[in-house]
Amino acid sequence: MAADSPRPWLVRLALALAAVAVLVAAVLVVRQVRADPAATPAPTVPTASAGPSAPASPAATPAVSTSPSAAPSPSASPSSSARTPTATASGRTSPSATASGRDQPEQDPAPTSAVSTKPPVPLDEPEEVDEGLTARVSRLEAVQGEASGPGEVSGPAVRATVTLTNRSREEVDLSSTVVNLFYTADQTPGSALSGPGTKALPTAVRAGEKATGTFVFAVPEDDRSEVLITVDYSVDTPVVAFRGAAPR
Repeated sequence: MAADSPRPWLVRLALALAAVAVLVAAVLVVRQVRADPAATPAPTVPTASAGPSAPASPAATPAVSTSPSAAPSPSASPSSSARTPTATASGRTSPSATASGRDQPEQDPAPTSAVSTKPPVPLDEPEEVDEGLTARVSRLEAVQGEASGPGEVSGPAVRATVTLTNRSREEVDLSSTVVNLFYTADQTPGSALSGPGTKALPTAVRAGEKATGTFVFAVPEDDRSEVLITVDYSVDTPVVAFRGAAPR
């Protein structure tokens, strides 16, 4: 029985050694665990620093902004478009020059036709304005002109009533018809006044009907021995004129 007593001691020693081994293993594990976090910082090599190098790739994006320099190619396209317009413009200017050359000749006849006036007829006679349309000064009076519009000055005036007769079978447009009065040999224009008793011509006259307009012009009393009343119906027709003495 005494020989058996050392065995429990050996068992205890073995247990102690096992405990020490476990403790050492635990310590080693702890050290490794601690060492691993330290290593983790190493991986933290936050290749993030490489990440900043990724921002350098954004810098490459600015380099891509050189591709916007391809945008200059659009700008070049505008320049080419600018050339196209200039070509067009030059094309236009050259025609415009030609047009100006053409327009002026064309405009010359227009004024000429506007200036061309039939030989005056007496104030009491009718005159043919256009085919089927005649005009006459149906009444001429001395009045005291009334000024109500801008630039008008009241004073001695002549009131002329003009009648247009449509003998055609269609309505005639009168919207562009203008009546004027001139006096003295120099054909000084009489200023149009607002009254008294003025009446504009209608815009049209029906077939077989008459249209009447009444106009007041400032004319000095001493300059009424010869007045010229004109009816300008259209740029395509000559102006008709009526000449004679106006009442004082």
